[in-house]
Formats: sequence, structure tokens, C-alpha cells
Amino acid sequence: MIVTNIPNLSTKVQRYTGFTLAEVLITLGIIGIVAALTLPSLVKKNQEKVLVTQFIKTYSLLNQVYIQTIQENDQPNTWSVTSNNDIVGYFAPYLRVATLYAPTGGMQGGASQLGYKTSAVLSLDKSKYGYNHPQLKISEGQTFSFSHPASAASGFSCKFNTDMCFLILADINGNQMPNRFGVDVFLFNARPNSIVPWVESSQCNPGGATSNWGSIANGYACGNWILKNRNMDYLKCVDEGQSAYCHTY
Repeated sequence: MIVTNIPNLSTKVQRYTGFTLAEVLITLGIIGIVAALTLPSLVKKNQEKVLVTQFIKTYSLLNQVYIQTIQENDQPNTWSVTSNNDIVGYFAPYLRVATLYAPTGGMQGGASQLGYKTSAVLSLDKSKYGYNHPQLKISEGQTFSFSHPASAASGFSCKFNTDMCFLILADINGNQMPNRFGVDVFLFNARPNSIVPWVESSQCNPGGATSNWGSIANGYACGNWILKNRNMDYLKCVDEGQSAYCHTY
């Protein structure tokens, strides 16, 4: 018998193809360019999210402590207050205080004692400097200073300037940067029964200020916007130059 279907026993060589070194380098270069374009934006969004969350936590904490203080000490207009330090004395027992600085004769000082390199605080539009004189730092990291209007010092009335008992300047991340109004430093108004962000349109105006003082303090009233909208869109004006966001908040 003659066998005709004899298999080809010769070795079959398979050829594998892949990327050349040049192609790999080009691909990595493209990835690097895309990352360089998108990463800063992602980092900025994450930083904003962290600050927004910290602001809301600080707002909640202040109100919880205020309620406890009122329950134990009655309404603020019954407190024995003749100086800013007296307000600190009412709040401190209900906060986990890490550092306390209570100067005599007002609230000047405090920055270096609580770890700040300077007491200067940037305005929202970065055009001028305001001042931060923190009186206490809590274990969560925030610092606070308390003040009340001089004209209400004798009676400590909560009817001054439409239900304002006293003011709280809060640095929501303590002595960490940027120490800037509208970013990590905000003003709160203590009313007879609650604490709310300070509301004054000229003090959250990224497009510019209406007065010299407004320029210095511009940004400290942006907390109300954050509370309602959970973002810091006004920064898109001053930091990114997007004119659509350059209006009063």
C-alpha cells in the first residue's frame, strides 16, 4: 500500500508581532500630556471637596456646641460678658481644646501661639491682607476667635445689628495654608439660638470689592454659598479667570 497523505513534519515557525520602542515612547508621551492637562484639575476639585466637607463639619460642630452652651448657661444675653475672652470661657468647656490662648485687653495675638507663621490672611481676590487672631485650637484642627461689638460690651445685647450676639472667625483647617478668606477662613454670626454663616454680599464678591474694607475682608461671607450649594464656584473667577463666575454671591 502506498501512503500518500504524509504530514509535513517540518517545524512551523510562528512570528509574533509587538510594539516597537518608538511606538511605546510615543504612547507614554501622549499619556503624560493628557495627565498633565487633567491631573491639576482633578487635584483642585478634590481639594475643594475636602474644604467644603470641612466647612460643613465646622458649621455643624459650632451649632452643636452652641446648643450645649445655651442649655447649660441660658440665652447669650444673660451671660456675664465684658470681653472677648469671656465668650471663649463659655465655649471652651464643650470643645476638645488642644491649645488655648486668651490675651488680656482684646483678641490681638494668638497666631504664633497656635502655630501660625503669620497672622495675615489673604482676601478672596488676593489683593489685600486681613488678620486672624485665633484664641483656641481644637483637637480636630480648627481654630476659632470670638468677638462681640464694642457698642454692646456693657449689656451684651443680642439685638445689635439684627440678632447678632457675637462673631466667630473660624479657620477650618487651622494653621495649614492657604489662610485665605472664602477658602479656609470664614466668619460666623451667633444669633440667640443658632450660629449661621455671615451674610453680606459685598464680602463674597470675587469680581472685586465695593470698598477698601470690603477688599480686605472679601471672602469671609462666602460660607452661606457653600452651605446652600456645596461648592466654591466663586473661586473659578479669581483663580481661573472664568468671567461667568465673577459676580456677587
